[in-house]
This record gives sequence, C-alpha cells and structure tokens, in this order.
Amino acid sequence: MKHVPISRVALLLTLLTCTLYGTRQAASTEKQVNTQADLLTASFLVLGEKAQSRSAAEWLQLLSDMRKDGITEVIIQWLQYDQSPDEYLTYLKKILAASRQVEMKVVVGLSMSSDWWTSRRMSERFLEQEYQKTIGIADQAHRHLKDHPGFVGWYIPFELEAQPLDLSKQQRLTLFYRKVSRHLKRLSPQSFVAISGYKQSSLPEQFNAAQWWQELLRSTDIQRLYFQDGYGVHRESPLATSNQLLAELERKEVTKTNHLWVVIEAFQEVGSQPSNEKNFRAVPASINRLCKQIRQARALGLPITLYSYDDYLYSQDSSEAIELLRQWRVSNGCRSTSQLFH
Repeated sequence: MKHVPISRVALLLTLLTCTLYGTRQAASTEKQVNTQADLLTASFLVLGEKAQSRSAAEWLQLLSDMRKDGITEVIIQWLQYDQSPDEYLTYLKKILAASRQVEMKVVVGLSMSSDWWTSRRMSERFLEQEYQKTIGIADQAHRHLKDHPGFVGWYIPFELEAQPLDLSKQQRLTLFYRKVSRHLKRLSPQSFVAISGYKQSSLPEQFNAAQWWQELLRSTDIQRLYFQDGYGVHRESPLATSNQLLAELERKEVTKTNHLWVVIEAFQEVGSQPSNEKNFRAVPASINRLCKQIRQARALGLPITLYSYDDYLYSQDSSEAIELLRQWRVSNGCRSTSQLFH
C-alpha cells in the first residue's frame, strides 16, 4: 500500500467532511424549498357556463396543465347551483375521467343556493330543503365516485363566517352541518368532509371566533376547513385579520383532526358587494399581489389552495388571465422571494 503523509490524510478527511456537510446542507435546503413549494397543491373548480361547455378533451388538457403547474387536487365548488339543469353528472363524469388519466385527486362539492346569502338561510324550512337537495345529489354522485381512485373528499358549498347568533339559529345551523356531514361519512367513510370559512373584521371584540369554529367542528363530522384569505373581496387587512384566528385554531386541540387550509383568492372583485353572489364580478389579480398572498400564506405553514386556477389564470377569454398565467410560470409559482414584476 502506498504511504500517504498524515498531513495529506488530514486534508483529505477535512475536504470529505466539508463535502458531506455541504451535501447534507444542500439536501436540507432543497427539502425546505420543496416542502414550501408543496404547500400550494390544490385549486377550486367552478362549474360555470365555460366549464359546462368544456369537452372531455378540454377537461383533460386543463387538468394536465394544472398538474404541470403543481396542482395535484381539485375541489369542485358545486355540482348544482339554484335551479341549474340536472346535467351535473355529465360534468362530473368528464372531470373524473380526466382526473384518472392525470392522477389528480378530486374533492366533490354538492348543491348550492343563492338564498344562502339572504336572511332565509337561518330558517328551519330552508335548511331542511337544502339538506334534502344536498344528500340527493351526493347519493347520485357517489355511484360514480365509489370506485374512483382519486376521490378523496366531499365539499359542502355553504360558506360560513363565525358570528354571534342566538341559540336557536346556532342550533339549526349546527344541526344542518351535522346531518349533511354524517350522511356523507356514511356514504364513504374513508373520504373527508370539508367546508369553507371567512372572517370579516367588523365582529365584536368580545366574540371568540376560534371558539365558535371549534364548537362547530366538534359537533359535526367536518374534517377540513378551507379558510379564505379575503384579498379578492375588499376585506380590510384580509389575511392579517385571518392570521390571528388561524393561529388560535392551530393551537386548539380540535385541529389535530380538523385540517386547516388557506384559500388564496386569485381575483379582484369589481362592481358588487361581497355578499351578493348573483351580481359577483371579478378580474384576475396582479402577479405582485398574488405572490404577496402566497408568501404570507406559506409563512403560516398551512396547505394552500387557489380560487381558482381555471377562472383567473387559465381563461383564454381574458388577456389578464393569460398574462397572469405567463407571469406565474415565469416566477415558478411565486416561489421566488424577489419582486419580479413592476
């Protein structure tokens, strides 16, 4: 064996140690970057007129492009809205066929009524009517979902804000979500049930919104809460207003079984009130604002979903959406920490 001076051995060992350390550091950094990047993995899908006219090939193209942009899960916001035609199973079948081909996970929203945004929503008659519609659609949809490998959950489209309610209204509301969520869990025990929430900044100071959410979640079989960041609908200090609530919910024991997600609103509302669903109009957000939202949401360490890739980044009918998608891809999904666009 050739003799190597001790000084050279020491040098080689030092270089090897540094190399291994650097490799570990690089792997650790890469893991951190990937972990952060992987937080944004989902998007809502809205079955509006454009989506309803989409062919099977167009659905496949959309979901393929979403997959390339890092989206691995879609949440169908609703299958039926008000008295829309009972063709929702046709749309669902196309989405399921495309999602199977690209290995996309699917969360299925059910029935939605515009009267939810009026005072009627707290009436016993309205809630019972919507319960019957919701479980009826779920029963039909489940026949197509039960054998689909990508079906992971149900979404109840009736969005909620934590707010002070008298005891009878609170009980009716809780009963509605309990009945719906338990029916869905009976249909598919392995699938989660999700809802969406938001927070206005005008709630009374003494009102404990985190406690409100905790009690609702504990009283139902809801397992996932999509929490809207509020940037798109002119809410004051949107995500900052929600951050405290999200932090409080994370600290509560209930979040061990009820998973929190942040919903990034990739739009800017124009010309209507946030509560007026019928007159809602919006345009794509700017890339700078969208990246700001995503950076703030990633800092929370919670999983993120877009609202919505299809409408505000992918729309071929909107030059703003086309440009936003181009900039989104240039910025690698807003993963750069620098301000890329001016």
